[in-house]
Amino acid sequence: MWLGDFVTAFFSDALLDNPAGAAFVLQALERQQLAVSVEGAIGDVLEQMARDAFRALLVRKLEESLSQHLAYGA
Repeated sequence: MWLGDFVTAFFSDALLDNPAGAAFVLQALERQQLAVSVEGAIGDVLEQMARDAFRALLVRKLEESLSQHLAYGA
């Protein structure tokens, strides 16, 4: 739950919490896979997809970092 709050706050602080910001994030992550099931206005869907894609990237990078830390030590 805290990760969702972090992503929301990050998007707000970075001024990405609008359709243009969402399009920027989605363009940067265009090669990432994302399963979505979102309905609503296009702007809202774009924003939710961008937050979901960014959240998935954070989780993936955290897992990679933890794995490296366990494999190689501090």
